[in-house]
Amino acid sequence: MNSSRAYLRLKEQGRGRSMLLCVLLCIALFVSGTMPAYAAPIYSDVSADQPLAAVIDKVSSEGLFEGSGGRFKADKPFTRAMMSKVLQRLLKWQLKASGAGSLFEDVPEGAWYEDSAFFMVYLGILNPGQDPRFRPDQQITREDFARFLYACVRYEGLEGSNSYEVVNLPDLKDIDASCRDAAGWALSAGVLRTDKDGCFAPKALMNRGDAALAFSRYLALTEY
Repeated sequence: MNSSRAYLRLKEQGRGRSMLLCVLLCIALFVSGTMPAYAAPIYSDVSADQPLAAVIDKVSSEGLFEGSGGRFKADKPFTRAMMSKVLQRLLKWQLKASGAGSLFEDVPEGAWYEDSAFFMVYLGILNPGQDPRFRPDQQITREDFARFLYACVRYEGLEGSNSYEVVNLPDLKDIDASCRDAAGWALSAGVLRTDKDGCFAPKALMNRGDAALAFSRYLALTEY
């Protein structure tokens, strides 16, 4: 009986030491920086408790999005120029191309989006022969977001299978025919989602917060 009690006492002491070692190890890992911790907000207008805080931190740390004046401006319109720049960063296209102004009548030489405008032509997303306007300040619609991103995904060979039946969407007739495959892919992959009525809402405009959320979902798909 006494030996059993002694054994139990030693066993409990062993557990205590193990717990202490675990706590000390966690402290050491945290101090050394090898244990992941939530990053401090990098934008003055994004607080840690904001619903999109983790999303914004993700797309910014991946180098896809940048702020302006220390602010992210989630409610600001997400334009075609912004979309093209993010896609350029997504595919890590580093070539410095000039002359997009000669392709598009509304792309001035030296514009911050000149490279990415050329990139859209290179990928076959835009055809200045059919439409000489890039429309850099035009706000992106959900169907154009899907079409632009899907073109990049196909370029990379990452489209996978498209299992979403767009024919079942209540607003199918509102989706441009050139965007339907892309819309199906985006919904199938979960990059974009239907609204509460099950509609795709193709003409709905996206802001920077919406785009950051969609790109964060795409990044999650491509992480191994």
